[in-house]
Amino acid sequence: MEAVGQIVRNLVVFLMCLVGLLAFVLLNVLMIPTNYLATSFAFYLLGYDGMPAESDLLIGPYMGGFFQGASVTQFFAMVLTLACFFGLFVAFHSLFHIFKLLDDRKAYLLQSDPESAAIASRMLLREAFLLFVLWVPPLVWILHWDMELFRLRSIAGALAIEDPAVASQLLNWEEQMKENSLQWAWPMTQMGAWGYLAMTAVACLGIEYSMGKTSNAWARILSSIQGLFGEGAAKAQEVDFYGYDLDGQPVYDPNSPIAYDVYGQPLAHEEASPVPPDTKIQPPFAEEFADTSQGLPIGAVQGANGYHQEPQSSNLSQPYLWDPAEPEATPSERAAAGHDRGAPAGSEALHEVIGGPTGQKVILQQALADKTRYWVDPERLQVWDAGYREALFGENFKKAA
Repeated sequence: MEAVGQIVRNLVVFLMCLVGLLAFVLLNVLMIPTNYLATSFAFYLLGYDGMPAESDLLIGPYMGGFFQGASVTQFFAMVLTLACFFGLFVAFHSLFHIFKLLDDRKAYLLQSDPESAAIASRMLLREAFLLFVLWVPPLVWILHWDMELFRLRSIAGALAIEDPAVASQLLNWEEQMKENSLQWAWPMTQMGAWGYLAMTAVACLGIEYSMGKTSNAWARILSSIQGLFGEGAAKAQEVDFYGYDLDGQPVYDPNSPIAYDVYGQPLAHEEASPVPPDTKIQPPFAEEFADTSQGLPIGAVQGANGYHQEPQSSNLSQPYLWDPAEPEATPSERAAAGHDRGAPAGSEALHEVIGGPTGQKVILQQALADKTRYWVDPERLQVWDAGYREALFGENFKKAA
């Protein structure tokens, strides 16, 4: 239920971000044609060529097919409008990318990953150079041009000028403010130029910001859904493991007989029998089977004399008593006898076959009896697949590693 609630919350956030994104897209859809119409009139007041583009001998036949009746002035206006909007959009996108690289670099440094932090720093410098050196300066001039055209058409409108010949005789903006600063239209024109630029920037910034938020919200929804169904799939794919049969092969069928438990220990004083479907063998003491030695097999500890290993036994009620005065037997002799110091006599614990099929385990007596198939390390009491060890060590495969 918690996972479902998380999906619902993420879905609500995603819908809110999507509404915001659509709102900013609509704002840009309205502002682009508005700016185009206003800029086109400003170019007309400046006396730009109003010749239809289709009358040009070089590109007229092609342009006329798509933009019939459009003039050069209108093409100027559209190009300037699109340059302003797309220029601001790319600038904000690059700026957000710089912020993300800064966050990534900080995270790498906190994780003690200087190599990734150095890569992020190089990407940060490259992105900053492209933005602030190669992109922002020409964009500033484009926006300044658009602002001056806004002031021209605003003052021409305040003075009711529609003739390009008259509009071209107007004084520049500084002189206009000196002479008419007390009239309401001129301060409003000054404020409106900056307000117009701010609206354009907000529209482009809003799209970039809302796109990032919407993308993150959608990613959280997918993550929640994958977590919900992935957890169920993982449970469905779980396979119960019950132990090993007489041949040392893993048993996953609850109706198959087992001779050894899940840790390779023989079932003491019990014949191999099917396991009830609801039975799972659990370790009596987890620490018994923890590998606390250095490079030793599970269930072995380092001996006090430092040169042999002693497999531990899960049967703690029948310890093997060893007299220090008793002559020390070699590991291979102890293995052939079927017991080891610290293990009950007749112990038949399974040993994993190194280099054999996955999950294959045999008892030492069986490995020592079949020397063509197995090789036993007399010091470490490790069982190797003979063919695998010969391929690994060549002619010296019989020597202890």
